[in-house]
Amino acid sequence: MKLGRDGVVGLIGLAVSLLLLPQAFGLPSLPIVPIGPGFYPTLVLVFMAITSAILLLQDIVAQRRAGP
Repeated sequence: MKLGRDGVVGLIGLAVSLLLLPQAFGLPSLPIVPIGPGFYPTLVLVFMAITSAILLLQDIVAQRRAGP
């Protein structure tokens, strides 16, 4: 199956977010503050992974509808 530009960008975004997500989980937590320094990067990377996956799925569906 061939991917369009949106599918390639979605795949790259998904790969980048999934590669950086363990780094965000590995940030040290502070005992004083309930929300540590890894909270917002994790939130952004999860949102990026979800939107990239949606973009990839939309392109796959569009390519299947277009046919050969």
